[in-house]
Amino acid sequence: MQPIEERHIDYLGRLIEECNAKETFGIHLAHKHFDLREGTYLEGRLDTDDNRQYYWTRAVENSGSDPSKLCGHIFVYDREKGFSPSEFHHGSLPDLSTVDHRRLFSMFGRYLIEHQLQHSIVLEYLIPELRGRNMFELVLHGQQHILLCEPGIVLPGLASSVVTAYSYVESAMKFGPGTRYITPPGTNKHITFNPDDLVEVREVVDVFRKLEFLAI
Repeated sequence: MQPIEERHIDYLGRLIEECNAKETFGIHLAHKHFDLREGTYLEGRLDTDDNRQYYWTRAVENSGSDPSKLCGHIFVYDREKGFSPSEFHHGSLPDLSTVDHRRLFSMFGRYLIEHQLQHSIVLEYLIPELRGRNMFELVLHGQQHILLCEPGIVLPGLASSVVTAYSYVESAMKFGPGTRYITPPGTNKHITFNPDDLVEVREVVDVFRKLEFLAI
């Protein structure tokens, strides 16, 4: 993931605001943690364990979900095709009735092309329940699971974090860091588990707890 100059974040953030979309869309830095297995896609959903909210994304078989219950979450831009989803959210479509989406999509895409950023910046649909909240991104690379959690439950002293997404920060009245990826800590901690058992968010949370990512 290449560093992005602040001027690009500032411009695109202002554009999102001007199009009345700051509650709906954010700026996502293009990156991937693993290569998807053939015949799968990334699907995320909001989930709760022990009264804590998480956003859990995992690789799902193409036949694994009802398309009518999905909407785009992360959108990449192509000069010929425009925006298309690269990750999906298990939930309702966003309400764009008050958003100047034609201007937003047109000018956002044009700016990416003009500055050769189409492989570095993508558009993110902000999950309503997570808007305005900073989140940390934890990854099980081999099992292809991604967990977003609140910073307060992440153990202090882990390896450095990297900003992966920007959203509107009310107190600053501008776009600022919204999600940070925690790079794997230098630990000798090893655990044994069956990846086929990771069918509920509490089981994924438990793996990260045993790997000494989480202070719960």
